[in-house]
Amino acid sequence: MEQLLLWLNTVGLTLGVLGALGLTIFTKDFIRINADGTETWGPPKGVSNEEWKSKNLKLRRNQKYFIPCSYIFIGSGFILQLICLWIPRL
Repeated sequence: MEQLLLWLNTVGLTLGVLGALGLTIFTKDFIRINADGTETWGPPKGVSNEEWKSKNLKLRRNQKYFIPCSYIFIGSGFILQLICLWIPRL
């Protein structure tokens, strides 16, 4: 039983870290930090959103697949670690 808990906790932690790294890597293309410290989401100035999306295939792939997978990894890791906390009490 202890081996199972250790394995589940390790997998949960790994999934959480991978999800957090994925969000860091995959969102860097469409979040910009301006010189005054504010954040800007979306296309650069002077480019329409539709034109920017049509030209940036990497962004569209990240928004459709990788960013949701990162959130799934974070959520799955959190749930696995909660299960590891609850199993000894049962």
